[in-house]
Amino acid sequence: MRYLFRLIIISALAIGLALLAGQDANTWSFRFGSQIIEINRNLALLLAAVLFGLLYFILWVFGSIRALPGRVSRYRRERARMLSDESLRDAVKFYFEGRYVQAEKAARNCLRGTPDNRGVACLIGARAAQALSQAARRDEWLGNLAREAGYEQALMLTSADLAVERHDFDEALDAIGRLNASGRRHVHAMRLALKANQQARRWSEVLRLVRQLEKHNALELVVASRMRAAAYAALFERAPDVQSVQQIWKMMNADERREPLIVSHAARACIAVEAADMARTILEQALSHTWDSQLLFPYRRAAADAGSAALVAQIERCERWLASISDDGELCLTLGYLCQKQRLWGKAQRYLERALSHAPRPQLRRQVHLALAQLHTSLEQPQQAAEHYRLSAELGLVDAG
Repeated sequence: MRYLFRLIIISALAIGLALLAGQDANTWSFRFGSQIIEINRNLALLLAAVLFGLLYFILWVFGSIRALPGRVSRYRRERARMLSDESLRDAVKFYFEGRYVQAEKAARNCLRGTPDNRGVACLIGARAAQALSQAARRDEWLGNLAREAGYEQALMLTSADLAVERHDFDEALDAIGRLNASGRRHVHAMRLALKANQQARRWSEVLRLVRQLEKHNALELVVASRMRAAAYAALFERAPDVQSVQQIWKMMNADERREPLIVSHAARACIAVEAADMARTILEQALSHTWDSQLLFPYRRAAADAGSAALVAQIERCERWLASISDDGELCLTLGYLCQKQRLWGKAQRYLERALSHAPRPQLRRQVHLALAQLHTSLEQPQQAAEHYRLSAELGLVDAG
């Protein structure tokens, strides 16, 4: 709109001058003291226009000269910004290409440019220096980052991440604690805290973090299950007595008490502290909910004393399981072992021979042959015992190879 008004004004002036110049030629008189100067009106108008143009040109040149330092300064700033952006792009590219020396060099070049890119350049530089095992340069980059406004959380997360990489879990947990104290909790910070607590072997904290990450859908189910199992295995391994094992078992939720790997670790811990009754109970509850043949090995180890009512109850429970799961070699081996302990020789032999026909793994067949060899030894049948010992030894060599 502004240019339209200018065009209208210029057009009106041009039309006015044309009309004025088209009238009868008159002269204008100018008196300077005793001198009188007469000049044609059209010539006067032309001279006025030329004088105006000359004056405008002089003012334009003067204004351009005055604005030149500012234009040069803007050009330099724009040039520095372009070079800084280019260096930052190179630093990111080199870092993800694994060219850490070039990445750190490009990040340092970026520091000489616009201040807007310095924070990100410090992040790239610190990580590149860490990859090059240059602790002094890494700390220098992090110190530069601390002086940049608005990068406080990035500094704490990066410090924690780099500390986890070099297995300095105390520094990592300190940085994560400062981040949590700011009132904001990040999923990535919880992941870093999980790694740091795993390194520090703080298994109770590991379990708490695994549960939190599961609530945020930030851990795959398989990974979470393995982490929980490893944490509980470490806790059970350090349990010195029955009370400690019971305390760990009580801290589990219902789902964790049904995970076969966790239940297996719990049962082994019970057996280690001579709490076979508790081991049998938790194994029977887990197997009744979800069948897993791997739990039968600790179930055999937790067998009750020979001649006891508890051992008879074990045999009866396993027979009920076998009625619905007839082709499980582990279950047949377990029944054979329990019947052998109860001196039910005929039933033990039948179950063990049945286990051979449902034992696809060489390791399981080796265990069955070994149990049959012990059975025939107890029955004073040396030839049959020697044959099963031989077969067990051959399968042991195959399994070892």
